[in-house]
Order: sequence, then structure tokens, then C-alpha cells
Amino acid sequence: MIKMTKNQKRKNQKVIAYLLVCITILSTNLIINRISIANEESIEKLIEQWKLVAKQRLEFKYTPTFDPFKKIEHKLKPAPITQNITVYHKNYDLHELRLVGIVHFKNKKIAIIEDPQGRGFFLKTGDYIGKKASVITKITDCAVYIAQRYIDEEGKIITSKRKYIMYLTLEGKKCSE
Repeated sequence: MIKMTKNQKRKNQKVIAYLLVCITILSTNLIINRISIANEESIEKLIEQWKLVAKQRLEFKYTPTFDPFKKIEHKLKPAPITQNITVYHKNYDLHELRLVGIVHFKNKKIAIIEDPQGRGFFLKTGDYIGKKASVITKITDCAVYIAQRYIDEEGKIITSKRKYIMYLTLEGKKCSE
């Protein structure tokens, strides 16, 4: 046996790979040369189709109908006000109303909410308020939590999970719950 260094082995491997490539090219050329004239016409058609597809690929413009990165928006309509409930300040939006005070009465908290004209109402948890008949869900020592009601795509009345909060601002004190 002949001992070879690593460099000699690499050179031999490169030569063998080069010879294999040459043999493959030569055999491919021989096969192509043997194709008959009828096959040449079909090859020309194939080449024309390939050029047409390549041209269409270059001219293709992607216009997505759905943007996966766009925030999903639910189009919700305000819920209708039923006849059998009392809605306070029904001519005003919630942001127009102001929390004036909170009164403790028999282990319950009652919020005093005033409209822009200075008229106020004493409201408790469960009362409806504003143009959209939002419901008061919680009253704390310094804030009132209000949930707005909507109609979803299926026609069901749902209460929003995100609450509108009215804060009672006391002079010199911050609201801490």
C-alpha cells in the first residue's frame, strides 16, 4: 500500500470530482445530440413556455386582502336602551360627566355624578348612565367603574371588559385603592 498525506488525498478527491463532472457533461451532450428533430420542436415550445412563465413571475405583484399585522377591530354598535330601565344623564356621553363625590350609606357606596349643567344624581352599583346606557359596575372610595354595552356581530348584547373610570380628585390627596 502506498501511504498518502492529507494534501495528496484532497488533491486526488478533487481530481476524481472533476472527472465525474466532465463525464456527466459529456454524457449529457451526447444525449442531447441524439434527440430527433421532432423533440427539438417540443423543446423549443418548452423554452417558450418557460420564458412566458418567467416573465409573468417578474410582473407578479402581491396585493394582500388580509394584513396579518393589522390590529383586529370588532365593529360593535351601541346596545339599544330597553324601555324598562332608568338611564341617568342619558343626553350626555360619559366623558362629559363628572364625579363630584362618594357617600357611604348603610355599607354601600353611592356616587354623586354631575352633568355639565350642574345637575347631579346619586347613583349606586347597577345603575345605568349616559347616552349608551352604560352600567356602573363598581364604586370605590375614590373612583367609579363603568362598563359600556355593545351589540356584537351575532346580535348579542355584550358588556365591555375594559372599564371607563371616573376618578374623584380630592384636593391634596391622590386616589389610591
